[in-house]
Amino acid sequence: ALLRPEFSKLRSQALSQPKVGQVREILVAMGGTDQPNATGWVLDTLAKMDLDPDLHLTVVMGPTAPHLGSVQDQAANLPFRTTVLAGTNEMGVLMLQADFAIGAAGSTSWERCALGLPAIITILAENQRNIAQALEIAKAAIVLKIGEDEVLRQAVIKMLSSQTNRFKMSRIATQICDARGTKRVLKVLQEGI
Repeated sequence: ALLRPEFSKLRSQALSQPKVGQVREILVAMGGTDQPNATGWVLDTLAKMDLDPDLHLTVVMGPTAPHLGSVQDQAANLPFRTTVLAGTNEMGVLMLQADFAIGAAGSTSWERCALGLPAIITILAENQRNIAQALEIAKAAIVLKIGEDEVLRQAVIKMLSSQTNRFKMSRIATQICDARGTKRVLKVLQEGI
């Protein structure tokens, strides 16, 4: 996977901070555009759960996402602290701080794996299907469909209640992507020249 340098720089720190203990930070990142408003669906589902009011949710969307305004309105009314970021250059740091993520099954999956971030993922585009299936088979992520409220609720409960499951998922994820793909490709190109 061709990842930005921040992920290889943060990897050793991520590996030294296992995802154990009480969940304090959840990262929600359903892609920059999020055309179907999966973010809104996630927030709506979480709002109906009896979550710890000290929990912090960080939501990342693109600055031109069509549902950004409605998500910001939703976030302002949630019963737990929520920050909505409209574009960020700090995705690696946000992943490092999070205890688990809820996101789309796209290329961000490899970033989450590189940093060992356990994840609940959903397929928002056909080109994400194979990624999701591979991560589910490896037990590096929980996969669900948008609109499956009860499945999402149960997945969140599983993440919140089992540090053992989060730890195992994190360790498996780190074995899938090591954030060195760019260096490998560069080496092959240099050898070819």
